[in-house]
Amino acid sequence: MVGYEEALKKLWKDKCSVFIQVKTQNLETKMMEFSEQLLFEDEPCKLSFETLKSAGTKDDVATISQIVKLFISKELRIPAGSKIVVTRDEQEFNYRQSGAPGIFSIHQEIPLQLFERYA
Repeated sequence: MVGYEEALKKLWKDKCSVFIQVKTQNLETKMMEFSEQLLFEDEPCKLSFETLKSAGTKDDVATISQIVKLFISKELRIPAGSKIVVTRDEQEFNYRQSGAPGIFSIHQEIPLQLFERYA
């Protein structure tokens, strides 16, 4: 299985970094503060985009939506609420996990939403 996994990862040209929010106490103010912490970086992955069009009746307006999935090694655990930064050809995409991952034999597929802020 290792040979197949390595071959698949060579097809994944994108890179993924995941950040989590960590709560710590400020020693001076004694207040709890949140900071962003890197969980892992530059993991091979593939970002997949699917556009859905829905045509309505004559009174309805047609809508277009996009489904974004992240294909990444099943060994990596991405906590809910994490910030997921995918780099493709020097372009950065910021997402968060929007549902439970689909786990397969050597990879997982994670549905994503645009990252606006930590929950």
